[in-house]
Order: sequence, then C-alpha cells, then structure tokens
Amino acid sequence: MGPVVLSQLYVESYGAGPPVILVHGWGMHGGIWRKFAQQLSDDFQVICVDLPGHGNSDPITPFTLSAVARQLAQQIPVKSACWVGWSLGANVVLELVRNFPAKVSSVVLMAGNPCFAQSGIWPGMAVPDLERFIDNAELDMKRTITRFMALQVRGCEGYRAVLSALNRQLKERPDSDQATLMAGLEVLRTVDQRSVLAHLAVPHLLLLGDQDPIVPIALAQAIDDGSARISYSIVGGAGHLPFLTHESQVIAQFKKFLKEVS
Repeated sequence: MGPVVLSQLYVESYGAGPPVILVHGWGMHGGIWRKFAQQLSDDFQVICVDLPGHGNSDPITPFTLSAVARQLAQQIPVKSACWVGWSLGANVVLELVRNFPAKVSSVVLMAGNPCFAQSGIWPGMAVPDLERFIDNAELDMKRTITRFMALQVRGCEGYRAVLSALNRQLKERPDSDQATLMAGLEVLRTVDQRSVLAHLAVPHLLLLGDQDPIVPIALAQAIDDGSARISYSIVGGAGHLPFLTHESQVIAQFKKFLKEVS
C-alpha cells in the first residue's frame, strides 16, 4: 500500500458537555444526523463528521478503515468521547477504538455489523445480494444509491415521508466521490471485526431495528458473550435508520446507556 494522502474533514458541532461523535454510513454525509444531534445537544457536545469523500469532506487516498480512522483521530479535537457509528460508520468506529483506544470512552453501534457479509451461521447480508449490489453500483451509482435509500426505510411506518426527507438531506451537500463509494463497498464486502468487538475494553451499546433488511436483529444473539459491558436495544418497527424513524426511542436508549456507563 502506498502513502496515505490526508485531506480536510468537514464537521458540524452542536451544544456543550461530554463529547459525542456521530459517524454516518455508506453514501451519506454528516447532515443526516442534524435533527438527532440537535436533540442531544442539550446534554452533550455533538460532533457530526462527513467521512472522507462524502459531503463536504475531501477524498482520502486510499479509502480504507485504517486510513479513515486515523484521519478522524487526528482531526477531531477531542481527548476521549462516545463514538456513535451507523452502518459503515460502525466499522469505522470499531477500527478507531482498535487503533486509538485513548480517544474512546464508549461506543454505540447503530445498525452496524462487525462482519457485514453473511459468513457461515453469522447473520449478515447474503453474499450474492451484496455482490449484486456492488455490480449495480459500478454500472449506475446514482440509481443504486436511490434504491439503497428506499431499502433502508422499507417496512417502516410513514416510509414515504422518511424517504423524501432523506433525499432532501442527501442533496444538501455534494455527491459522494465515486471512487470512495466503491472503496466503501469493498470494505463492507471484506470487513470482519468480530474479534475487535469481542475484545472491546469500553462499554458499548448495540442498537438495531427489528425491521432492518440489511443488518438482522439475529446479530444481537450472535455476539452476546454475557459481558456486562455489552448493552442491547432492539427498536420495534425500525428499519436501517432508527435514529430518523424512531428518534425519541433511540435518544432515550442512548441517554440511558451513557448515564449507566458514566
């Protein structure tokens, strides 16, 4: 691997208090968190970041979990924080806590999977479906993202309104870099951080939607090792975007978790 070319990250910050950093998923940007972040900002300093090559952040070469985690650790000015990773963002956060543990006081994995692709009895996205998704993205990225957004809210109450709001939010910032998006899909195809999750030394919350077509709720049982450091929350009726579709429930669970571990 050649040298990593770092670039500037775009962040937005709300409120004051103990720091919470929100890391978005594939094809999105930090603006997707805005309403959620504002709701948390009465009690926390909430930082929303655009991952490299997404939104207003410049691309990074190469886009790998280790390179992205290093950039976040270097450019987000906090000593130790609760890191919240949604979807691909959960994998970024796991990589960050593995390499920069002093930066992390607790972890929330929201609709994230340490091994995204199904592997043996491990619950995940079926490999043929994932491969087909990647092939479609290579052929027509814009159409693939449109379909992906619809998939994330499928089965949720009021999904049309949520999808419309999601589309508006996505258009607020520049389209994600094509090479970055393909690299992100390669991360999801190959990532296996099960050992990282199993050895996390900080408290962590796994938050899943019971209607999520991308990250199955069977994941909670798959990673349950009886550790007191692991907390679980299953959001009834939620798909892949619980912080948008079930904001009040997710915020309540989030605050309860932080109160318990503080």
